[in-house]
Amino acid sequence: MADKVRYFAEFTIEGKRITTYVADGMPYRAQDILERHPEAVEISPEDQQLYMQGYVRGLDGRPHEMVVTEEDFEKKKEQKREEIISLARSKLIASDHEIVEYLELHNLSDEEYTLLKQQRQAIRDYRDAVLSQLDTCTNVEMIDAIQFLI
Repeated sequence: MADKVRYFAEFTIEGKRITTYVADGMPYRAQDILERHPEAVEISPEDQQLYMQGYVRGLDGRPHEMVVTEEDFEKKKEQKREEIISLARSKLIASDHEIVEYLELHNLSDEEYTLLKQQRQAIRDYRDAVLSQLDTCTNVEMIDAIQFLI
């Protein structure tokens, strides 16, 4: 018979959850987790749900909503902006290489060349749309949810 499900988590000094371990007897029991991860502390299933939503561990050992300063919020937003721009630039550079390689092997028709230009413009348009979405973010969770998936 499996043990009752128990949760153990490790936290940074700032109270952010590093990881959660689940002990239910298969494959690990609570004793196994505590032996392998001595920094882990037991948390309730309710606390686990809060930590999954981005809560941090307070000095009292309980989950608290993460308070982000305006400066940290803007820094996070700028980091995400740089990440999006960098990913878009990488996609455009990769398409440059594809175009050069294709040109060396084939003669492009006007239609094929137009299609390649449209694909590159689509990357730029998508980048701009994602950056515009970033500008509307009002909290860190919204920023974290934004992904450049092209």
